[in-house]
Amino acid sequence: MLYAAHELAYAAAQPARQWARLTRDVWSSPLNPLADTRLGRTLAAHYPGAGRRVYPGFVQLYSFMSMNEQRHRDAQRRHFENLVRGDADDVAKHREFYDEYLSVLDLSEEFYLQTIDIVFQTYLLPRGLLQHRGRPVRPEAITDIALMTVEGENDDISGVGQTQAAHPLCPNIPDALRELYVQPVVGHYGVFNGRRFREEIYPRVRAFVRRRESLAGPVAAEAPPLAAAAGSEFAEEADREDAFA
Repeated sequence: MLYAAHELAYAAAQPARQWARLTRDVWSSPLNPLADTRLGRTLAAHYPGAGRRVYPGFVQLYSFMSMNEQRHRDAQRRHFENLVRGDADDVAKHREFYDEYLSVLDLSEEFYLQTIDIVFQTYLLPRGLLQHRGRPVRPEAITDIALMTVEGENDDISGVGQTQAAHPLCPNIPDALRELYVQPVVGHYGVFNGRRFREEIYPRVRAFVRRRESLAGPVAAEAPPLAAAAGSEFAEEADREDAFA
């Protein structure tokens, strides 16, 4: 009976979901007449920082969730089933996960547009053109700072290779101070949250830091290199926390 009621409620909400998709598409469209007005992208008067132009958090969130819409639907269905069964542990885990997942902030317009321009459109850093307060940024000048990059095999937001690009940008860091790790199975969110982060990624980061601390003074030529692990030994079916990008 309860499950049937859930199905009816889900079907009844279909128009609302379609309207939300339409709202998202119109808002992000260059044809949106409100895009460059106070009504379109400014904080309301009752919020701190009223009048500041922002990229709204709710727009980010919907775009983020729509990339894995079916997984979120399945998670909500499982949550309802767990409520009916009285599975308090899974219910609590679901609520804890989404309490954090749904916590988003507005991004200031300046930060968002600067990131799009400098990082994704003009590629100033890899072209050697990035400056900070009038001074050139030179990653090749880094020689004694350890560099570890961590990526998720299934990351569909920051794909494999984006973070690894830091290594050729810093050619003068010794091999003994480098590690490149790709975590199997996980997506974007799983790189820094969930069981695989706790059990597999964080221990590797901790071990990397400790190995660096053990190399007192200048790095000797004979210092053992830090392995560039692919981590295939950890491949297994993704758990729920790692399933979302």
